[in-house]
Amino acid sequence: MEALVYESPKNIKIKQVNDPIMHKGELLIKVKATGICGSDVHGYLGITGRRIPPMIMGHEFSGDISKTGEGVTEFSVGDRVTVQPLVFCGDCDYCKQGLTNLCISKKFYGAMDTNGSMAEYICVPQKLIYRLPDSVSYLEGAMIEPLAVAYRAVNQVPNIEEKNVFI
Repeated sequence: MEALVYESPKNIKIKQVNDPIMHKGELLIKVKATGICGSDVHGYLGITGRRIPPMIMGHEFSGDISKTGEGVTEFSVGDRVTVQPLVFCGDCDYCKQGLTNLCISKKFYGAMDTNGSMAEYICVPQKLIYRLPDSVSYLEGAMIEPLAVAYRAVNQVPNIEEKNVFI
């Protein structure tokens, strides 16, 4: 498959790479749209140190399910989906408290050593996938993750309707 591969700061190339390997409970998604987050820009520039080359960046995306892995029961081939990009274990104390963002073994698509969505295909665990309604385009679906970040931030501020905010 083709992917946009980060090789070093300010050095990315479209290359042929191996297809991702699907594991139990995962689905193969054909990426239809992927966003370029500020963290992707910082990664490209080499500012954060959270990109270990060679790697495929990208974590805001949507697409179609191309294949379902063993144990997948909630989705079918052809389903239109978007993804929550934080991969969490579900077993540590933090995950059991619902604090999956603090998972001791978390991974994040497109960061460190976990390939992301700037490729034709990506494998994702069933627990991180959400169906897209037909009324939501793939481009809009790729923006659900940053929308969720903004939504959560706004809801962390008490009495926000009484405040001036800068976005």
